[in-house]
Amino acid sequence: MRIVVNDTNVLIDLAQVNLLDQFVKLNFDIRTTDLVINEITDPEQKAVIDILISHEYMVVASFDASELTEISAKRVAINGLSMADTSAWYYAKKEKALLFTGDGLLRKTAQQDRVEVRGILFILECMIEENIISPRTAADKLTDIINNGAWLPVGACNERINRWRAL
Repeated sequence: MRIVVNDTNVLIDLAQVNLLDQFVKLNFDIRTTDLVINEITDPEQKAVIDILISHEYMVVASFDASELTEISAKRVAINGLSMADTSAWYYAKKEKALLFTGDGLLRKTAQQDRVEVRGILFILECMIEENIISPRTAADKLTDIINNGAWLPVGACNERINRWRAL
């Protein structure tokens, strides 16, 4: 089973449209970091994520002092990344995992470091392929994610919404 590491915005986007329960059904070993979890401040989102963690649907990594020093140094080197973003990149690299993010700078930085990166469109495609949600539900949820203010490629989103609604 492939390891995936999530950054904050992916978890928030999924939580906002009530897809976290479906997300953890994907055929992935789902992980994140404690720094990412600490960025989730909405009490309802935090409660759902805490339940998923307590039921071991999502594993949360913590770091020792030397790892935190390394993460901090990477963050300083890439102006604009948060510690949480940098921790997700660091952890994905360390575990040879797929990184799920919607953050453009994190995506670019991780890809330059040879970390494979995917986003919410890939996640929705996987949910459809694994029969976790219907294509119409994916189209509706993607529309909701866009309406919630997520920064996603307009052309790619419209293409998928139209394709999924036609199925």
